[in-house]
Amino acid sequence: KVLVGFGKSGLSTAVSRLLLPKLSKALGVNFGNEFTYVPGAGGLKAVERMAESKPDGHTLLIAPAYTYTLLPSLLWYRGEAPPPSLTPISQVAEYTFCFCISNARVPSSVTDLRTLAQWARENPEQAVLGHPGQDTSPAMLASCLSSELSLRMRTQTYNSAASLASDLVDGNLAAGFSLAGACAKAIEDGTLRPLFVTSRNRWPLLPNIPTMIEASGINLWAGDNFGMFAPPGATPALVQKLLGALNHALDQ
Repeated sequence: KVLVGFGKSGLSTAVSRLLLPKLSKALGVNFGNEFTYVPGAGGLKAVERMAESKPDGHTLLIAPAYTYTLLPSLLWYRGEAPPPSLTPISQVAEYTFCFCISNARVPSSVTDLRTLAQWARENPEQAVLGHPGQDTSPAMLASCLSSELSLRMRTQTYNSAASLASDLVDGNLAAGFSLAGACAKAIEDGTLRPLFVTSRNRWPLLPNIPTMIEASGINLWAGDNFGMFAPPGATPALVQKLLGALNHALDQ
């Protein structure tokens, strides 16, 4: 089985659905098309469930890499226990977030971070920002924008990229960090106003949208990717088998 730490319409599910048929064939293991969803705590709940699984190659986790980069540091800073150790296999996919303004809620005079900060100060009840979780990279970037550019907005968390993008389009949020793929059509239709992408360089699918560094004038960016993990205790032989199968699947 494959554990997913986010909602059913999230990127973790989409990536898993693309890989699983080829992984099943390469490994001789029938993962099927159904996933065990364990949402919560920015993917940490799925990591904890994974740590309890047998290291036999029949249970895998596809999760954002920040679970093992950003999150442990944040937990240490707060005096909390770090996430359980898993066995990393390989990077699977890269992705980026796009910071968008809702045309249904925010007036057209707001065109950049400076005017958004001013509008938020004047309309605190409407100034709500959506992101995918307290300990995710967009949440950290939002905190930096607050301290560096005085962009003060109330936050709302989402387990589903599709739900966040939908609330942006409907005007239930003023702004938000949406997965680039989830908001691309709304940007093309003119429903959402993109201000920047969070990657270090411009995103190939949205080449006309500036980076956060360009939009903010400060050195802020986040490189996000998904990795595949096995339970703790997986043998080197199993890791090599999984890696070979994963590379074969990615080549397809």
